[in-house]
Amino acid sequence: MFKKITTLITCGAIAFSLTACESQEKTTAEATTPKQEETKPSQKEINESFKKEAVKGDFVEFNSDNPPTDKKVFFEGKIDKLLSAVEKELKTSDYFMLKTEENGGIGVFKVLNADIDNTNKEHFKEGDTVRVYGKFMEKDALTGMPTIASPLIERVQ
Repeated sequence: MFKKITTLITCGAIAFSLTACESQEKTTAEATTPKQEETKPSQKEINESFKKEAVKGDFVEFNSDNPPTDKKVFFEGKIDKLLSAVEKELKTSDYFMLKTEENGGIGVFKVLNADIDNTNKEHFKEGDTVRVYGKFMEKDALTGMPTIASPLIERVQ
């Protein structure tokens, strides 16, 4: 009887150890199998696509009670005021005031700069004429001004 119990325990231990070895082999095999990488578009491709889809924005439309939130637009104007207390050049994640001239009137937007590439190359300053691509973000709580989130800013000559 003791011999049978010992044999069963030994067989169980061997079976368990073989199962454990097999699962490690599968894990190792899965880890070494190269997975197909998802190809994500480059920032340049994203910017080009955004530029193609964007339409000229209208200050009156964006200053209304129900501004379009999913519309890709662009505005041309001058950087009127940098809202960074210490910088003289626009930095990523800074806000600035964009002054536009449309239909004989003047529009002023608050713009969130999310453009990393051009900001580092162009060194935008107050008074620069720029084209801002973006989407409506919100109305500024203090001024009521439309705020645009801009992933792409270009200097206009």
